Amino acid sequence: MIKLLVLADDCWHPAETLMRAFKGLDNTKYLFDFVCAPRDILSKRMIRDYDAVILARGNTFSSALSKNVWFDPDWCEVMPDDFGDYVAEGHGFISLHAGNCYKLDDCPDMVRLIGNEFKYHPKQCDVTVTATKEHPITKGVQPFTARDEHYVIDVISEDADVFLKSTSDFAPEQAAGYTRLIGKGRLCVLTPGHTLSAMGNKEYLRLISNAIDWCTAKA
Repeated sequence: MIKLLVLADDCWHPAETLMRAFKGLDNTKYLFDFVCAPRDILSKRMIRDYDAVILARGNTFSSALSKNVWFDPDWCEVMPDDFGDYVAEGHGFISLHAGNCYKLDDCPDMVRLIGNEFKYHPKQCDVTVTATKEHPITKGVQPFTARDEHYVIDVISEDADVFLKSTSDFAPEQAAGYTRLIGKGRLCVLTPGHTLSAMGNKEYLRLISNAIDWCTAKA
């Protein structure tokens, strides 16, 4: 069984969305451990008990405490560079939706790790997600449309291998999924998934499942 640490819950992205959506994934294959208060729980030793980390939260404490960042060494042992070391050692890392809302002026180390800087998103709208190339993560995935937040990001990593795009009537076409190889490990970015209708879409769940398999070298 693949052990996955899911870092979820901030003031804009309640963990319940992921918890409900992930019920559609294979619970005989994946073991999800949700952490919603990482500042008091995470340690460098702890994260190494997992095959991969799924980052699905912004740089705030929790849904109840919105104004304070959690990436502060006074409050949390694990910083972005520690996740970078974790990946380089041979683990997986998936930056899922809210995991891509970091900016250079507030958390540059995380921006450099995931390889993109968040710019903005329009109001929720119909967003269409389409594969741009053949890739193990897009295997068996059909284009789909769901009401969602259309993330506009600036991909800053030159080694980003883009395999997915998103389109809507309210923002330019965007890179919606890409991979990076970091040391011995693998990183995947997926930007859709604010609403349950998007996160729980069967095609998106197939993307997430494929991303887990690829990041943990199972694909």
